Amino acid sequence: MDEENGTSYFFEVDRMTVKLMPILLIVLVGVAGPPRAQQAGWHTPPDRWDGPRVYHRPLDPDYAARFALGRLETIDQPEKRELSPNGAYWYGVMEDDRTQPGPWHAKVVVYNERDYHLDLTVHDYRHIKARWVNEKLLYVELWWGRILGTCLVVDVESEKIIHAEMVHDGHIAYRQWQEAGKRLAEHGSDE
Repeated sequence: MDEENGTSYFFEVDRMTVKLMPILLIVLVGVAGPPRAQQAGWHTPPDRWDGPRVYHRPLDPDYAARFALGRLETIDQPEKRELSPNGAYWYGVMEDDRTQPGPWHAKVVVYNERDYHLDLTVHDYRHIKARWVNEKLLYVELWWGRILGTCLVVDVESEKIIHAEMVHDGHIAYRQWQEAGKRLAEHGSDE
């Protein structure tokens, strides 16, 4: 306590702390903010992977324009149908003739006990695969090339795509990060 003014040092420190709090928070958030890997879009960066893996990123609108979910009143029946786990629904993949020059188009046709069929139409793709997740959710991977694709989850009862994101084959990213790590170890980080 300051005898001359009758003020408490505790009060003065407290007031100063209050004034400095916003600056302190900015510094702490800057220091303890998201890890660099997350800032770069990685959950776990490739230098920490045990080997190449597929990784995911947000859906690119340019690729979102290459598929659409709709309805078909009449269809040619797919040659092969995969029943859902409860046996009530099925899906079949119908593709263009791949012996002809592309771009190719495909349809994932789904029967969901309606007077019509669901139709996931895909344009200009390289490979497509689908599988049931459970009785009503269908997982679909659309590969646009060798390293880039899109994964979707379709709820066949609500007739909506409930999840969509880009998938990347991580072989190249893994190799590049491993090579960069070796160069840093050999030459140091001052290059």
